[in-house]
Amino acid sequence: MQLFIAYGYNDRDRWVEEMVFPIAEAIGWTVVHGRVVFGGPLSAEVQRLIESSDALIGFTTRRDGDDQQGYGTHPWVAQEISAAHFHQPRIPYVEVREQGVRALGGALDSADFQWISYREENRDRCLVEIAIALKRLAELTRTVCVGVHPEEVATAINRVINERSFRCEVETMNGLRKAGPFPAEIRPVQGALHIYVRGIRLEDLIRISIHSGGTSWVSDFEAQDILKVVLR
Repeated sequence: MQLFIAYGYNDRDRWVEEMVFPIAEAIGWTVVHGRVVFGGPLSAEVQRLIESSDALIGFTTRRDGDDQQGYGTHPWVAQEISAAHFHQPRIPYVEVREQGVRALGGALDSADFQWISYREENRDRCLVEIAIALKRLAELTRTVCVGVHPEEVATAINRVINERSFRCEVETMNGLRKAGPFPAEIRPVQGALHIYVRGIRLEDLIRISIHSGGTSWVSDFEAQDILKVVLR
């Protein structure tokens, strides 16, 4: 599992590298960040790292100076959280907001995401909450690999996988609630076709649809074992 950590690259936020990175890695996350390429608009490389991540945690800590409305935070952290929020499907994320920092505003204020309050003098308490949140994200956020069956369908799909019109999509269903369709990645692996779907909860049913030209292959909603994609 890959976790993008968005934070301020300064001495005051060094605790994120020294304390949060090891906690995340102990839980099983592979940590990535944009430290090498930060500054200015969100770079294509940072955008790629966020889009390839299974979750994001962002630290909106104080920058120098404040006003009567509270402190501002690091603009690139706000951009990175926004990139996770507006990605389709949304990349699960948690904001750790320092006391006194203004909310990010706009659509993020009305979003149903989790945020953790941070006070420097109570850092130990915040670290416990961060560990709990990262463990929960690890349990809920998964990358599922499903195989394409039967073999003749996989063979037919493999013939058109490089066509310009080719697309692979996934829908999820949890009870009566559906989401998608969202793009999914499909790869030929050792003579078979594997489809990789991010952000799937354990209880979700998934349906795969593959389209090329005027032909479509669609599965039923099924549990997350080997999914059969059948020609309809």
